[in-house]
Amino acid sequence: MRYLHFFLLSLLTLSLGAQSGSGLASWYGQPFHGRRTASGETFDMNQYTGAHRTLPFGTRVRVTLLSSGRSVVVRINDRGPFVENRIIDLSRAAAQEIGLLPLGVGRVQIEVLDNPETLAEERPITSPQPVAPPTVDQPRTPVASEGSVNPVFVQMIALSSRERALQYARDLARLELQPQIRSEGSIYRVFLQVEERNLASVESRLNQAGYRDWQTRRRPIPGNTVTID
Repeated sequence: MRYLHFFLLSLLTLSLGAQSGSGLASWYGQPFHGRRTASGETFDMNQYTGAHRTLPFGTRVRVTLLSSGRSVVVRINDRGPFVENRIIDLSRAAAQEIGLLPLGVGRVQIEVLDNPETLAEERPITSPQPVAPPTVDQPRTPVASEGSVNPVFVQMIALSSRERALQYARDLARLELQPQIRSEGSIYRVFLQVEERNLASVESRLNQAGYRDWQTRRRPIPGNTVTID
């Protein structure tokens, strides 16, 4: 089973890597804003998302516009583009981030960021599984209660612009949350570190404020801390 597991993970890595490359990108906004995407989500042209013909939904890719050298990280949640020779459709916000908006169509380089390890560690947190009772020779291991104070990291967004990341964090701070930013290369991740027992309350506040598409992780966000002024 160990070898089969390794073989399947290797196939997934090769499959994702094969989707990287260069080609033409376009973007879409109105009149698709508010409509249902192929993944079942509602399309929001102000979020950093994209449409790809074959990549699994939830895959994150870095898209670089070759004419400007600017990059953005998007999450695949739709299918397309349905025009020959184009490899990805970006949301309006993502296109604006890299300078594609006025061009309409431009040549880009796409790089798949997800791999089996990050896919596993960034899966949404689920309810704890039942714990088997200990045997006579084993000491009982305490089970975390609903009051657990284990930290949970809620990654809100990943941007290639430091200033946009700072502005995003300031907007979160107005909700009386405590956002943090960490940079890794040219990517700035805005996230919240909350106690697990408070996660449901924080997610409810984010939903009410109109935030979507965050990712919940148990492992700390990598990178260097960026001061939010």
